[in-house]
Amino acid sequence: MNVVSFPYTKKLSLLVILLVTAGVYFNTLFNGYAIDDYYVTALNPDIKKGIAGIPDIFTSYYGTDNNGNGFEYRPLVKVTYAIEYELFGENLVVSHLVNLLLYLVNIGLLFILLTKLFDWKKIVYLYFYQPYYLHYYPYIVR
Repeated sequence: MNVVSFPYTKKLSLLVILLVTAGVYFNTLFNGYAIDDYYVTALNPDIKKGIAGIPDIFTSYYGTDNNGNGFEYRPLVKVTYAIEYELFGENLVVSHLVNLLLYLVNIGLLFILLTKLFDWKKIVYLYFYQPYYLHYYPYIVR
C-alpha cells in the first residue's frame, strides 16, 4: 500500500489512537464485577491483606474450585489487586481505571515496537482498521 499523503506525525497518531481507545472504554470505569472478579478479588484473603499479602500471592494459585483444587498461576494480576486494595480499599472505579491505564500502556508499547519494525503509517492503519475486541478489556482481568 502506497500512502501518498498522511496528515499526522507518528507521535500525534499514537496520541489519537490512545485517546480514541480511552474514549471507547471510558464507559467501563463505572461497571461492577464481571465473571470471576468478585471471587478472585473481593473474596480473596491474600488481596485483603494488601501489600502484606504479596508473598502469599506468589505461592498460591489464582483461584481454587469447590474441591480445593488450584487453577492458574497469575501472581502479577493478584499483586496489582493487592496494591490497589492497600491504597484505595475495594474501589471498582480505581480497578477499572488501573486496567484501562495498563491497556493504554500496552497499546503504546506495541505501537512503538511495531513502528520500529514496520512503516509507521501502515501500523496506524492497522490500529484503526482492526476491530476492538470488547470481550477482554471491560472486566477486570489483567
